[in-house]
Amino acid sequence: QTRYRKAASTNLQTGGEFAGTGAVGETRSTSLNPVVTLSWAGGVITAGQYARTLTEAITSGNVTRTERDDWGGTFSVAFRVPRSLVRLPNPIRTSVALGVSDALVCLVRAGSSGDCLPISDSRRHQADVKLDTGFSPSVSGGASFGYVLTEQRHFATRVSQYSFTVFAEINFQAGQVR
Repeated sequence: QTRYRKAASTNLQTGGEFAGTGAVGETRSTSLNPVVTLSWAGGVITAGQYARTLTEAITSGNVTRTERDDWGGTFSVAFRVPRSLVRLPNPIRTSVALGVSDALVCLVRAGSSGDCLPISDSRRHQADVKLDTGFSPSVSGGASFGYVLTEQRHFATRVSQYSFTVFAEINFQAGQVR
């Protein structure tokens, strides 16, 4: 599946200091979003997506350009643990997700030679792993691990985040519906 979009808008600001002349602003954007999902033998599912968006906002002769790229992929599978290790009534569902996002914003000043002056350069890398299973008809649970690295290159900063979560869900029923 692929989606392509191209949009443009123009606005006119009148009154105040622009009385009689008006200031014109324009925004143009283009985006491309392909997605692929594949189902394999044995219940394995893989998916990948990409998104690219280019935006130009023109105000008073200045051009602000934004380029954003997003990549993502997932891998999912369910498997049974050997009974000699542990007796689980249901298979363990496993998913791994990876994502990368880059966003660059730059400015071309009115009357300049066309060089784009970087304003913001942000990057994000993310990985998530999740395992869960049903222990009985009313109890399920699992664990997840996540890692996120965020870079703000225009500030020369990097932030790493780790998360580990153990979760359980218990469903209670009382009485019968008649």
